[in-house]
Amino acid sequence: MVSASAGSGKTTVLVERVIEKILHHQSIENLLIITFTKAAASEMKLRIKNAIKNKIKEQPDNLFLKQQLAKVDIANISTIDSFCLEVIRKFYYVINLDPNFSIMTDDTQLSLLKEKALLNTEKYFFENKDQEFIDFYNNFAGDREVEAARSMLLELYYVTLAQPNYEAFLKRLDFFYQIDINKNDIISSNLWQEKIKPLLLTNLQNIINKISQYIAEAEHNFNDLNKLIEQLNLFMKSLNYLLAGIEQNLNYDEIRSRFSNCKFVGRLRRSSNWDESSTNLYQEISEFKAKCQDQLKKLFASFFITDEKEQLELLAKAQKLVKTISKVELTFINEFGKLKRKNNIIDFNDMEQFAYKILTSNSNNSDLARSYYQNKFSEILVDEYQDVNELQEQIIQVIKEKGKNNLFMVGDVKQSIYGFRQAQPHLFLQKYHQFSNEVQSERIILSDNFRSSKNVTQIVNNIFDALLTENFGGINYQKERSPTIWCYILS
Repeated sequence: MVSASAGSGKTTVLVERVIEKILHHQSIENLLIITFTKAAASEMKLRIKNAIKNKIKEQPDNLFLKQQLAKVDIANISTIDSFCLEVIRKFYYVINLDPNFSIMTDDTQLSLLKEKALLNTEKYFFENKDQEFIDFYNNFAGDREVEAARSMLLELYYVTLAQPNYEAFLKRLDFFYQIDINKNDIISSNLWQEKIKPLLLTNLQNIINKISQYIAEAEHNFNDLNKLIEQLNLFMKSLNYLLAGIEQNLNYDEIRSRFSNCKFVGRLRRSSNWDESSTNLYQEISEFKAKCQDQLKKLFASFFITDEKEQLELLAKAQKLVKTISKVELTFINEFGKLKRKNNIIDFNDMEQFAYKILTSNSNNSDLARSYYQNKFSEILVDEYQDVNELQEQIIQVIKEKGKNNLFMVGDVKQSIYGFRQAQPHLFLQKYHQFSNEVQSERIILSDNFRSSKNVTQIVNNIFDALLTENFGGINYQKERSPTIWCYILS
């Protein structure tokens, strides 16, 4: 894995790796190079061609290099969608797909087909007088705005189709709303333990860390700031008391009580005897206090607005609603799929889903397809790896073949921009941390920017030093951008 900041030459590194493979007599036909846009794929081909031409100038009699230059245009250098389409065209029979299918690229026609699928789905549930479905529509749409329910189903459609096993994904949707019937409390729920608790701990710890920093600054100040330090210590004490309750899994109402009592006691008062540095520190702490109080109010409003009894009732209703949504969503996906099959068309979401099914189905033909690509590609190179989604990651892993170290990834978690396509930067971060400790895997960090001026990089570094930490962003920006140490031997 290469974690490369903007302007550090990550694409150049990827191109150089391809050239090194070619120089060691690996054909470019046996490399799978994945980019995230067609423009990036075209640029990659051009840069590889130019690099090969430069090598030919150095080795004019090298026939293999000339052959590789001729093969660049037909090599597997493409977007993941284009590669998936190739898999489908070659192994369509694995999933019983008509080989004469066409790709639906007209957004208007596709929207009309989705609308028809939605109407058919609604008709099915209304005709069957499904009360859970009626409750769902009343909850989201009411008598006035049916589009609210439809929009939610369409948004969930894109999230669902980016999962390797979307049926299992939909069945798991209510996981966070499940309550242990033996305990029947909020604190033991999946929602609290896996989502709310970590969020609260992170937010509170960040506030405590900042207060500790201000106390240290105040203690080293030459002016008498004892009153200010005392107020900060009292506030930090109440925060630590709340934090301990959450960490110890005390009952919900006790934590709620501690949260409501967690306040900054007293008013900050400025002394006329303070110098400029003390006055500036006072002003900074005053602004921080206001932000803290606002943040704590929002957290309380989000998670502690009612007592445990009412929260449990809301959680039970939410679980029932989510299960209904999952059922309706699956019906819509199947109905939409039927309409597309009837018209012998596929869309971009189908490409990745169909390719994954072809490569992972439990059949001899699927084994054949999987073996074909595992044997064909000696290495898989992925550009902009921070933008892969769960389904794309699984497709890459299936082609890679378990046990082989033939995956080369280049990316930068700070440049993840495909959230609207369900990109999952945490996949990059998992490997980023994992590869720092593994013997068989290697992590390379490129932190020097060769594109921007020094003034630009300094401003950006100052901003991200404060923003990107292990807790926020999953990466220590300051540590990653540590300056390169150069060694010069002087004669």
